[in-house]
Amino acid sequence: MKDRPTGIGIINRKGVAIIISMVFATLLFLGALAYTNMLTRSKPQNIVLDERVKLDFLAQGMSELAILKFQLYPADFYAAASAATAFPAAINDFVNNDVSFRRLNFTEANSNYGFVKTLNVFVASMAVFTQNQYKEEALRVIVEANYQDLKGTVVTKNAVRIVKTTRELVKPF
Repeated sequence: MKDRPTGIGIINRKGVAIIISMVFATLLFLGALAYTNMLTRSKPQNIVLDERVKLDFLAQGMSELAILKFQLYPADFYAAASAATAFPAAINDFVNNDVSFRRLNFTEANSNYGFVKTLNVFVASMAVFTQNQYKEEALRVIVEANYQDLKGTVVTKNAVRIVKTTRELVKPF
């Protein structure tokens, strides 16, 4: 008949099992702490990225509005562009006299996270570049959008759109 292990051998095995389970539980706890730490550090970065994406969309939308105004009223823009040689602010007046192209303290687009109270978005410049030989033009619109974050840093996003246009000359009757 085989000898049964004495009580000392059983205690040693149970003690080793308890030690191994304690080490494993400690490793799991440290892994959970590291994961929690990683999540708390990444959330502020995600918020900043989310706000910058929103800022980019606002700037792109404002540039689309400026291009739409050019398409609706090209004669007014060309008159402002020709007057810009003598009066440089004429093109800016074409865009900025319209309230919808200059949104300062734009509260309708406030932050999802509550730290950006207002945004500023406006058309910084519009210019036409002409190639008379090919009867083609390019309209360049630069829009600036900015906000101030929690740290007091002004975050700015510029959106530049360049659109190819063709000027049609109307012949008198």
